[in-house]
Amino acid sequence: MSATGTRRTRPRTRRGADRADSAGAIRFEVMVLESSQANQQRARELADELGYELSTELDGGARAAEALAARLREAPPAAVLVGLRERRGQAGACLALEPDRPIVIASLAAPAATARARAREAGVDLFTVRPHSRDSLAAALGAAEELAALRERVRALRGTEELLRERLRRYGQSDLATGFFHVDFFERVLVMELKRARRYGYSLAACLVGLDAWAEGDAPPPAIARRLRAQVASAIVDIVRDIDMPVDLADDRMLVFLPYTDLDGATQVGKRIARAVAAAPEVVDGDRRWKPSASIGIAALKQGKPISFARLMRDAQSALKAAQLRGGSQVVVRR
Repeated sequence: MSATGTRRTRPRTRRGADRADSAGAIRFEVMVLESSQANQQRARELADELGYELSTELDGGARAAEALAARLREAPPAAVLVGLRERRGQAGACLALEPDRPIVIASLAAPAATARARAREAGVDLFTVRPHSRDSLAAALGAAEELAALRERVRALRGTEELLRERLRRYGQSDLATGFFHVDFFERVLVMELKRARRYGYSLAACLVGLDAWAEGDAPPPAIARRLRAQVASAIVDIVRDIDMPVDLADDRMLVFLPYTDLDGATQVGKRIARAVAAAPEVVDGDRRWKPSASIGIAALKQGKPISFARLMRDAQSALKAAQLRGGSQVVVRR
């Protein structure tokens, strides 16, 4: 990388030691820990000429490995240039700060061929050779900038990967519990289905399944209620097609979204779900027995009408409310 006299900048990161220059850009901060005063002064002068931010000089006590490690944990620079002739302890202190450590550049005596082998042995990130020159230090510090930016991207990717893994884990938990689509996944698929319906004019329908309320004093304990709810979910999964999308909406409400389905088709699905729920076995706890009960509201978007999921849900909710007002275990179609 060629040396230039322009000021180098980099994206804002977590490093608290970075400071803004007069233009508001965040400069790449470098700490110099050379093995002699002459090398220290020369490296700092060149880094400053190249436009890099320089960390405050450390006194002898602060240069000790333990003190240095504490200083770097408190306010780490972006990179550390360390002379390896007498400073292996300092290099080790920098390298031990994983996973968020500075880029470690070893300063070694020429020739470059042997310096490279010694740098690899020490486990540092990069190296440069002494005596320091503008070109060699520009190349090393420029490479450090590139490596720091790459590490930031890797951290971001790892964060994204963890987020995706968590979503997949939640999807899996939902599938294991009910066989339903997770609501996050459903929301994404719904957008695509609405676009297709608008473009090609096919029908969309919904069956809204609501667990009927228990009479006062007859409500089952929570563990039994969960088993009854699971029976309703199982009845839904056994009835719907592969392209249909059952989704948990709430503890007492489940949605079956039916693409490519008109009102008559949705009515048939709703009635089959109702029969399956009615055929589900009782759950027994001691001398008490409970049987799952659910009402179903059915609605569809008519061809030629505006495609609106909100309208579809309002119509399905209205139908479900009417079914439950009739005493439960009913199927009502909103026409």
